[in-house]
Amino acid sequence: MCVSGETRGSTLTYAREHGFGIEVKDFGHWTAVEDPEVREPLVAWYRRELSSVPGPISAHGLAEDLSFGGDDPKVVAVSRERVLAYLEVAAQAGLPRAVFHTTFHHREPQPWYVTHWIERQAAFWREVLAGRTTEVLLENLWDPSPEAFRDAVDAIGLPQVGACLDAGHAHVHSSFSPARWVEVLGPRIGQLHLHDNARVYDQHLVPGGGTIDWGAFAAALRAAGLCLPAVLEIPDNRLPAAVQLLQRL
Repeated sequence: MCVSGETRGSTLTYAREHGFGIEVKDFGHWTAVEDPEVREPLVAWYRRELSSVPGPISAHGLAEDLSFGGDDPKVVAVSRERVLAYLEVAAQAGLPRAVFHTTFHHREPQPWYVTHWIERQAAFWREVLAGRTTEVLLENLWDPSPEAFRDAVDAIGLPQVGACLDAGHAHVHSSFSPARWVEVLGPRIGQLHLHDNARVYDQHLVPGGGTIDWGAFAAALRAAGLCLPAVLEIPDNRLPAAVQLLQRL
């Protein structure tokens, strides 16, 4: 489940009571990285509280205005600077794993864009992670196909880089089912983001509240032999209902 903002304390308590892990979103905006008045209290709070979390812990990286596979070197350089600063703050807070969107920016890309994007994405992450052991999972957002996403992860070629499969994003932003994404990505997947939508926009509904075939998704995971940490990206007051559905699946 996601922890951020004014509900971070209550969500963390829920995770402790039920034996769950968390994904921290409080550092996902540039102010929490650059502004010491915002950053320092958050770092101190998480360093104090994370040791009591019973399940897996991850952090959602910066999510706005970045470009990891773009053409403009100055834009990519600023993105690199931001990501490096984020990784430093995440390490200070005791967060072992970071999730970043891939920053795929074309809805219906030409083949040349996909090829160049894969090459640049690989170069970006190899440079950022040189000499680091930080685990990074790349998350699909506007990525239109699981094959291009898979090829990008493979092109990076680092053991600490994998995939965070966001089922809701796959459903609304691609023409392929979340189950198909599982089939293509297979063991590259290190974590799941779970929420639902009706393929109109990214609604972040409780699983079962939209049109994702969760039975097929669960079957694809079983067929691939995957048992993964899963983050529910839904409102806190809907967590019990979502947990019940997932337990039935």
